[in-house]
This record gives sequence, C-alpha cells and structure tokens, in this order.
Amino acid sequence: MCYEWLKGRKPTVAWYKWILNEHVIPKHQFMGWLYAHGAMRTKDKLIKYGLDVDDSCLLCEQAAESIDHLLCDCIYGRKVMQDISQKMQISFPVTDMLGWCNQRTGTKLQQEVHVATTTNPLRS
Repeated sequence: MCYEWLKGRKPTVAWYKWILNEHVIPKHQFMGWLYAHGAMRTKDKLIKYGLDVDDSCLLCEQAAESIDHLLCDCIYGRKVMQDISQKMQISFPVTDMLGWCNQRTGTKLQQEVHVATTTNPLRS
C-alpha cells in the first residue's frame, strides 16, 4: 500500500488488455509493449541514435525501414497484417492499431487475437 502511494497513480491505458493478457504469448506481449511505447528498434530509430546503418527495409528493400512501413507499407508486412486481419474478420488496413485496440472489448475477440497472432501463415 505504501509503495503504491509512493509510486503514485498512473493513467490506465485501454490497450493493455489487448497486449498484457493470458491469451497473448509473452513474445507478442513484449513486442506489443514496445510498439505501444514507440520503442521498437527499427532502422529509422537507430539512425536517430547516431548509428551509421543502411536505412532500407530488410524485407522489401524498397523504402526506409520504420514501424509504419513494416506494418502498413512493406509488401511482406502488409501480407502478414492482411492474414491476421482476415482471421480476425476486421477491415484492412488498420492505420491506427492502438486506437483500434482501445475501441474493442470482449474476451472472444481477445482469443481471436491470440489465435491470429500465434498461427504461422506459412503452414496454411
């Protein structure tokens, strides 16, 4: 109780129930947390940190690598997102993933998210 008082109240974010729940495997929880906090180490971030790296996307080599490119613009990333969207029966593209998660509730959809993100698209 004292620790909670010292720590102070933190605002609750709606996306936490989509990322940090029992249906999402820890690897995906970690990646979702990084995404939600804008902390994924994509090449655009590495360049901002002063590293001298080639900024082209490793998957398609057609544009600079950023999280937006990987999830929405890259032909390979877009295919993965389309497969997940199709399994979840949502329209693609989702341009604001966190905004979309904040509007959704219900354990059935959480289970669908789990199934969609743990299914290997190469096996289907």
